[in-house]
Amino acid sequence: MFTLMQKLNLPAQSVSVKEVDSVKKIFDPVRKKWLKLTAEEWVRQNVLQFLISQRGYPMGLIAVEYSFELDYGKKFRADIVVFDKSQSPVLVVECKAQSVKIDDTTLSQIARYNTFLKTKNLFVTNGDKHYFMQTADFVKYNYLNEIPLYSDITR
Repeated sequence: MFTLMQKLNLPAQSVSVKEVDSVKKIFDPVRKKWLKLTAEEWVRQNVLQFLISQRGYPMGLIAVEYSFELDYGKKFRADIVVFDKSQSPVLVVECKAQSVKIDDTTLSQIARYNTFLKTKNLFVTNGDKHYFMQTADFVKYNYLNEIPLYSDITR
């Protein structure tokens, strides 16, 4: 069972939470709306705030639940996509609930998304385990020990 303030393996973030008609909601500052608070949304909003407040990712260059088509019109949504100033994707993030183990299926999911997005940076997290990968050739990925600053991935 998901509890409201479940601790994540991230520095504490300032997220806005409220209850409306017995439904817990969390505010998404990028989409500027209140969303139902689920275990995955808790991770997504904390990661989003971490990227903005502590790693320098500009809120105006971030899309949340970014929709695109693959495989002959099949629609997909990446949790978070970060762009550079020329609107080219530079990072795709896949967030899972803490109860979801990050495994080959999750890594394959983000790699499939990247066949469309073509970023050199991928980030997969369940709030406890974080996998930040970089590539030069879109085939082989190197894992980094920490999440880089926005300025480091847009050089």
